[in-house]
Amino acid sequence: SAQEALAYAATPIQAAEAYLQWGLVLAAKGDSQEASQQLHQSLLLAQQTENRALQSKALINLGKIAVRQSDYQTAIHHYHATLAICQEMGDKQMEGAVLNDLGAVARYQNDFGTAVSHYTAALSIAQEIGDRRTESRALNLLGIIAGTRYQFLEARDYFSRDLQICREIDDQDGEGEALGNLGHM
Repeated sequence: SAQEALAYAATPIQAAEAYLQWGLVLAAKGDSQEASQQLHQSLLLAQQTENRALQSKALINLGKIAVRQSDYQTAIHHYHATLAICQEMGDKQMEGAVLNDLGAVARYQNDFGTAVSHYTAALSIAQEIGDRRTESRALNLLGIIAGTRYQFLEARDYFSRDLQICREIDDQDGEGEALGNLGHM
């Protein structure tokens, strides 16, 4: 449990990591309220110790919880804070992931132009750094938007490119999703 991990934490950073991990476990179990509390504790300790990497991990996961609760403004706030930290640290991989998350929030709010902008930025970063998993995700999400806008040829292209990457990186779940999406075109 978190309490056991905290008992062994010799430093505030270790305690922040323990709160973060426990928050992730609780979030996976569906206990969003308690997960959020643990993640806030992690964030507080990470801020006190000026550990930017831990701050970004706590913030992005707080954003994910807010999305699950349909609290999109809070999610956007957390994602933008995460994005600023990633850019400050030069963490392109996390930056691409956060841009995909921001795109998802925009899509949930039917702001397709903003969603495409975020997904396109994530795709560009992923291609720049060779992050095939984020590239695949961005292509999938761009395909979903194109399909929603009745741009079926464009959607098919995105899903086909996504499928090729999923096969190259042996992502069977992604492959199944891409095939399913192609089947709807």
